[in-house]
Amino acid sequence: MAVYNQQDKKFVGTYGGTFSSTNGRHFATYEFNNFDSTLVGKSVSGTSTMQNGKWQTTGLGKNGTATETLEKINEQATDSPLAGTWRITSRERDGQMSTMQPSPRKTLKVLSDTRFQWIAFNSETGEFSGTGGGTYTADNGKYIEHIELFSRDASRVGMQLTFNYEVKDGKWHHTGQSSTGNKVNEVWERISK
Repeated sequence: MAVYNQQDKKFVGTYGGTFSSTNGRHFATYEFNNFDSTLVGKSVSGTSTMQNGKWQTTGLGKNGTATETLEKINEQATDSPLAGTWRITSRERDGQMSTMQPSPRKTLKVLSDTRFQWIAFNSETGEFSGTGGGTYTADNGKYIEHIELFSRDASRVGMQLTFNYEVKDGKWHHTGQSSTGNKVNEVWERISK
């Protein structure tokens, strides 16, 4: 979940983690929550209903007890090859690819068919390092992001970034330039669809 005001380029906050839903009940464990880091690692449960295109939940929210009503964003189905949750596993630094070993400090990228959010956090300490997101397209080896939220620098909101991408052997190879103009060469591994 990300809360932001795109027009004013204002990031409010974000939280998330693992989630499952069965027979109108949901179960979630916070992996990050910059509203309240004391919730990181805690599990919550509540009710979950879908009516008239709106999803109402109890027991989640920024404080773990809220009732929220969410309306699904109409996405034009694209069957994106990148839809799912990815974890960065290596990055080029000083001309060398550096492997990132699994640890509580992680950077994830969560993509639907048309929207993305990356989150950097430590699920052990509750430290939140940053997030960004918006809409994207992935077609013919080009991955294009349209930034709608950025927690560390509001001036990035509205930018469009174009990268080259290739998925091979279950890994997403991602190259181009960051919003600061620095070279990007990363490898991500899918952790869920």
